Amino acid sequence: MWPNIPLSRHWPAYQYALLLCLLFFYYPHSYGEEMTGPSSYSYDDLFSLSLEDISQLTVTVASSNTETVFNSVSTVTVIQRAQIDKYGFRTVREAISTLSGVAVLRTYFKQSIPTTRSVLQDHYANKVLVMINKVPTSNGATGEAILERINIHDIERIEVLKGPASVLYGTNAYSGAINLVLRDSKQARANAYVGVGSEGQNTAGVSKSFVNEAGSAGFFVSANFENSEENDFIFVDEQGNSAPVSDFNDMAAVTLQGHYNEHEFLINAYQGEEGYLGVAPRLNFGSGNQHALDGYLAAYKYQYSIDSDSSFNLMSNYEWNKREFSRDAANDEQGVIEALHIINSLKYRRLFYEDFNFELGLDHDYREIDVFQFELSDGSVIDYEGNLAGQDVSETSVFTQLGYQKDRWKGLVGTRLVDNELFGENVSSRATLLYSFSDTSSVKFIAGQSYRSPSLFALYIVGRNNIIIGNPDLNPEKSSSYEVSYLRAYGHYFFQANAYYATYDNKVYRKSGDAVLPDGSGVVVQNTTVYANGEEFSAQGLELETRYSHDQLDGFFNVNVISGDDGDEVPDSDHYNFKYVPDFTLAAGMSRQVKNYLFSFVANYTDSTQGPEQEVASSLVLDLMLGYNQQLGQRAVHHSVRLNNASDESVTVAEYARRRGLNEVRMDLGRVFTYELSVAF
Repeated sequence: MWPNIPLSRHWPAYQYALLLCLLFFYYPHSYGEEMTGPSSYSYDDLFSLSLEDISQLTVTVASSNTETVFNSVSTVTVIQRAQIDKYGFRTVREAISTLSGVAVLRTYFKQSIPTTRSVLQDHYANKVLVMINKVPTSNGATGEAILERINIHDIERIEVLKGPASVLYGTNAYSGAINLVLRDSKQARANAYVGVGSEGQNTAGVSKSFVNEAGSAGFFVSANFENSEENDFIFVDEQGNSAPVSDFNDMAAVTLQGHYNEHEFLINAYQGEEGYLGVAPRLNFGSGNQHALDGYLAAYKYQYSIDSDSSFNLMSNYEWNKREFSRDAANDEQGVIEALHIINSLKYRRLFYEDFNFELGLDHDYREIDVFQFELSDGSVIDYEGNLAGQDVSETSVFTQLGYQKDRWKGLVGTRLVDNELFGENVSSRATLLYSFSDTSSVKFIAGQSYRSPSLFALYIVGRNNIIIGNPDLNPEKSSSYEVSYLRAYGHYFFQANAYYATYDNKVYRKSGDAVLPDGSGVVVQNTTVYANGEEFSAQGLELETRYSHDQLDGFFNVNVISGDDGDEVPDSDHYNFKYVPDFTLAAGMSRQVKNYLFSFVANYTDSTQGPEQEVASSLVLDLMLGYNQQLGQRAVHHSVRLNNASDESVTVAEYARRRGLNEVRMDLGRVFTYELSVAF
């Protein structure tokens, strides 16, 4: 059990990262790759492609096929590596927060919760599927993913699918999917970086790709750590008590991915800590202490081509996650939960009659909670399993898709049949009709449904002191959406507009009241917090994304407008999803190259909204970056200076999860000044 100290003290990953860095510097040529001439990190390269060229780069998150954003069968936005470098994004959550219809929120218990189209998630990010190279990641107990397990230095692009994705990916892809595409293992390269900053900010990492001469085998390996800012503030809990607390988000991770002919593998291990405001937002329930996270993922993929028109794809994925959270002010007691998640998938794809393609897939999903216990600072364990240890669930699904493409028309229909051992069968479907005016202009009409089974935690938990109670009578969440999307790239401009209408039913949330313990005892607990299903509600929204890039100048302007009803309002309460959702958000940025210098700014505006008790104020956050590039012999060196949240804006979000006296929760956004040095070799 760890005390509340910086991550690097209890897991010295930075030592391994720096050691690897030195090895890579002195042994740049290995495993048969050719390094022809000096490495380069040129700002000219970042601005060399037109937006038409960039828009034709492929994406994979929208279907099993490789597509562009113009002919993909879903609503997709892509953040390329060049954009990450131009604007100096420090983290994945910082980058995706600039997209229309995407927000990264927090609750008092959990930070960094990716949210699409304003479908709020109570503590755990289990309604948006996060993948690494299309390998699903999620906690077997609660269903959430960890964005920070992949450092942004290791990412080639970020693909974000907005709207239902259950037909393609199954449960958890309820309101969207995020695919983190790693640097290519098929191209030899190496990079190392180190950074320091105010408020305890420090980071370092190294990565390298190895490729054999024939190009048939290679792998990419990276090691990173990041200690984020310690944002100190006075926290007033739901009972009115106040004390200074420190917010932070630290992460260390190692990633290895590679290929050999048709075989691919992925390994990722992470260990992190983040500040949180207690198992309940009270000072005596652990506010200001650490919330520790660690886990690992191992995945294998194989593609067998029968002939030029048909193929089989196999994927097997094993993931283990552990969480430790403080339960008291003195940090003498910590809750521990360990869970595993296993996914096996087999897909068959065939082209026929020139214009048609057919896909058939079989997935099996298994989740199990291994450990749920409470540990004391003296090393002893409290004999309490919370009705969770040993709980498991399996789910089998079959999906099929039929696609058609001829001339300027493209269509797709798909269906997934899910058989969950707890909830029985469910059918979700989707359909897309697309017309291309040209290679860089198209309109899409999309209809889709989603399905998400409740997590084991929500079904069975009996919290210590009955602080939270699960509900085995929960029903799966369902949604339907209808949208039209228009995309256009012309020269130096790119524009995408999405208009949609969506309905959501059985949304799982937490409510106050009496509850029967789900352990079979029949005991009724009064005035507790229990999981429940909400009534159907609906929303309509407009997502606008524009971008300009020409002659060392790049800019973007993204707007999200949304309106939702109160169909899920809880009886005898004014709680409903869209009460806490801002009607309007905006993100804008500009990046300018002048010789070897690069300047950029990013502004994020969030409109005001309501909290449980009163209004939550609007916010405007401004991030600035100045970069300088130089060539030192065979190595390209890049310097960057960043000022995040330049005005030291206090950014808060509504406390929508518990709603017992605390109106809002402060985001971990304080003013931070950082310097980073990166070397390509």
